Amino acid sequence: MLRVVFASMFLLAAVGLYAQTDGDGRQTVETLIENLSEELDEDADLEQIAEDLEYFVQNPINLNSATAEDLAKLHFLNEFQIASLTDYVRRNGPMLTLYELAMVDGFDQTDIFRLLPFVRLGDADAQSGFSVKRALARGKNELFSRVTKVAEQMDGFADVSDSVRNASPEKYYPGNDLKIFSRYSFNYNRQLMAGVTAEKDAGEQFFRGHQRKGFDYYSAYIAVSDIGPIETLIVGDFHARFGQGLVAWSGMSTGKSAFVMDIRKKGTGIRKYSSADENLFCRGVATTLKFNELQFTAFGSHKKIDATLTEQDSTDAGEGGFTAFGTLGLHATPKQIEKEDAVTESVWGTNINFNRNNFRIGATALGYQFDKDFVKKPQPLYKFDFDGRKNLNISIDAQYSFSALYLFGEYAISANGGRAAVVGSLMSLAPGLRASVLYRNYSRDYQARYAGGFAEGSKTQNEEGFFFGVEATPIKRWKLSAYYDIYRFPWLRNGLNAPSRGNDFLAQADFAANRSISMSWKFKIETCEKSIAADSTELQQLADVSRWTARYHLNYAVNQRWTLKSRIELSGYKSGSSVTEKGCLLYQDIICTPFRYPLSFAFRYAIFETDSYNTRMSAYENDVLYAYSIPMMYGRGTRTYLLITWKPIDNLTIWARASRTSYADRDAIGTSPNMIDANHKTEFKLQIRWKF
Repeated sequence: MLRVVFASMFLLAAVGLYAQTDGDGRQTVETLIENLSEELDEDADLEQIAEDLEYFVQNPINLNSATAEDLAKLHFLNEFQIASLTDYVRRNGPMLTLYELAMVDGFDQTDIFRLLPFVRLGDADAQSGFSVKRALARGKNELFSRVTKVAEQMDGFADVSDSVRNASPEKYYPGNDLKIFSRYSFNYNRQLMAGVTAEKDAGEQFFRGHQRKGFDYYSAYIAVSDIGPIETLIVGDFHARFGQGLVAWSGMSTGKSAFVMDIRKKGTGIRKYSSADENLFCRGVATTLKFNELQFTAFGSHKKIDATLTEQDSTDAGEGGFTAFGTLGLHATPKQIEKEDAVTESVWGTNINFNRNNFRIGATALGYQFDKDFVKKPQPLYKFDFDGRKNLNISIDAQYSFSALYLFGEYAISANGGRAAVVGSLMSLAPGLRASVLYRNYSRDYQARYAGGFAEGSKTQNEEGFFFGVEATPIKRWKLSAYYDIYRFPWLRNGLNAPSRGNDFLAQADFAANRSISMSWKFKIETCEKSIAADSTELQQLADVSRWTARYHLNYAVNQRWTLKSRIELSGYKSGSSVTEKGCLLYQDIICTPFRYPLSFAFRYAIFETDSYNTRMSAYENDVLYAYSIPMMYGRGTRTYLLITWKPIDNLTIWARASRTSYADRDAIGTSPNMIDANHKTEFKLQIRWKF
C-alpha cells in the first residue's frame, strides 16, 4: 500500500496522463516510423514494425509478467528502460496502477505517454497447455485488401495499337494500372499463426498473359510458438535476424535516428514474414528450441530470386551467370520478366546462444549458394565484391549488462577471409543523462549478402566509423538528444573514384508544454566527400559536400476530437565552392473525429520549394493501415492528402485516401514509361479490413 501512496504523489505531476495519450498509439507509430525512415529508402518496408505495435494495441503487454524479450518488441524502448521495468516489478512485486511508471527510473512524461497504449496491468499470465482445438475455436482471423491507383494516365498505360506496342515493348505495360494487395492472417495468442499474402503491381497482368496464376507474388507461412521445448517453428516464409546483423539480418535494417539510445540491434531470431518485398526473405523451414539457458536455431531456405543474367557463353555449355540481384519485384515488361525467378538460391543457417542473468553469448553461421555463377563487374569499384556460387559467414556475438553499463558486440568473417566487427556500449551516466557509443569496422572485402549491420552505407562492407550519442532530461518536460557519427570508406563507392570520409551531426529537443501541446526542434548536418568534375576536364576530384536540415514541429490537441500539427523545415546543400542550394517545406495537418460516429479524418496541406533534388525533403503522411507514404518533395509545388477511416461495425474498418502533388515548375512528371504529361499526380487508395 505504501507504493500506492508514493505513486499517488506523482498523480498531480502526471495529471492528464491518459487524456494526453493517443488511445490507439497512432502518434507513437508515426513518430517511430518517421524517425527511422529518414535514413532509409523511400520504399523501405516498415510494415513489420507497425504490425508489431498494432498487435500490442489490440493485445496490450501485461507489465507484471512481461519479459525483456516481450518489451523489446515495442521497438521504442531502450535497454535501460526495459531493464528498469523488469527490475521494478521483480523488486517491488506487481504494479497496482500505471501511475507507478512515474517511479520507474529512465521514464519521463513523454516516455510514459508513448508507452500507455501498448501495455496493461494484471495478474501474472497463466501458462496453459497448447490445444489445436482450442486454438482453432478461439483464434482471431483478419482479412484485408488494398487497391491503389494513379488517376493520371502514365505513358506506359496509353491505349496504342498492337503494332506500336510490339515495336516498343519496354515502353508499354501489358497489365492495368491497379496495384492490388491482399492478406489473410490467423492468430491465436501468437502460439499459432498462419497467413497468406498476395500482391499485383501496377502494369503487371492479372489472370492472363504472363500472370495466368493471378497475382504476381504469393507468400505464406504457418508458425507455432511456446510449445514444450519449441520456442518457434515456421514453415513457409520467414525472416532470420541474429546478433548485430553482421551475418544474418534479412529484410530491412535500421541505423541512425533521433532515438540515440537505440543503436543495439535487437535480434529477433526467426519470425514469420507476411510483407510484400519479393526478394529479401527466406522461404523454407526454421525452428528455435530452448533448453533452460541454451537456445538453438536452425533454418533452411530454397527459393527463386530475381537477377540480371549475363549473355550465355557458348564454351560453357550455355549455363551463363548473373551480374546483379533484382530488388524492385516488378514483372511487367519483357526485360523485367526476363529477370523474374532467374536464379535459384539455397540458404542454410544456425545460431546457438547461452543466456544467464546479465550475460549472453552466441554464435551464428549462414551459408548460401546459387545455381548460377555471380559474375562481378570488371570496374575497380567492384574489385572486392563477391563472385562465384557459394559463400559462408560465421560470427560470435555477446551482450553483458552491469548496473548502469550495457556492452554488446559481434565479430564476423566471410569465406574469403573478409572481416567485420562492431562493438558498442550504452551508459547511464547520471539520473536523466544517458550515452551511447558504437564502433564498427567492416573490411572492404567482407562479403555477406544477408548482413544488415549498423552502417552509413547501404552494405555491411567497406566502412569504419565511430558513433557517439547522448540523451538528457535536464528539467521536467524537456528531452534533449544528439549524436555525432564520423566514418570513412577505405575503398571506392558508387559515384566516388577514391576512398572517402564523412560525418553526421544531429540534435533534437522535445518539449511537452502540457497535456495538449508538444513541440520539437531538430537540426541535422551531414558532410561527406563526393566526386565532382574538375575545371573543363573529364577528370574528377573529391570535394566536401554538406547537406543540412532544420525543423520545428508542433502538436496541438484542441480537444479529444481535434488535433492540429504544424511544421516548418528548411534545408541546404553545398558542393565544393558552388553556390549554396536551399529548400523550404511548410505543412498543416488537421486530424479529427468530428462526430459521435466511428468516422475520422486526416488532412494535410503542404507547400514546398527547393532549388534542386539535393535539397529535397520528406515528411511522414497518415496512410491506410500497414501502408506508408513518405514522399520526397523537391522543386516548387504543393501536396495535399485526405484520409478517411470508417468503422461501420466492430469487426469492419474501411480506409479511403486521396493524395495529390502539384508542381509549378514543370509540365511533366517522371520518365517513360511512368511519365505523366501533366504538372500533377493524384493517387487513390481504398482498403478494407474484416476481423472474424
